[in-house]
Amino acid sequence: MDCYSITRQELEQRCPFPCVIVKDHAALNQVAAQRIVEMIRRNNESGKDSSLILPVGPLLYEPLAALCNAEKLDLSRLTIFMMDEYLEADGKTPIPESHPLSFKAFMRQSLIRHLDPSLGFSMEKVI
Repeated sequence: MDCYSITRQELEQRCPFPCVIVKDHAALNQVAAQRIVEMIRRNNESGKDSSLILPVGPLLYEPLAALCNAEKLDLSRLTIFMMDEYLEADGKTPIPESHPLSFKAFMRQSLIRHLDPSLGFSMEKVI
């Protein structure tokens, strides 16, 4: 079967894992933000740390920051691992934030700078 010709109904019926189909990119960002906030909240209530492995795209992280701020969510036990960071030629050292492809710089601009500092998250928790 050609994966580009599958209908929505076929996808919903045949998908081997839970699948949510959303209206558009804005809805995707909102659903992702809600799920992340719910996971962090559950872990906080259970006394557990939270870890996220996040990509550069297709998500935008401003909706996540807005939701965290609105709910005054404690982020002091959150660590973010960067899925897409580039390395220097040595294959070990992440590129500097001044590089235009830096994921760390992207996270600073799209998420961290929008978070209320009182939530307890800092760039030191972006790995």
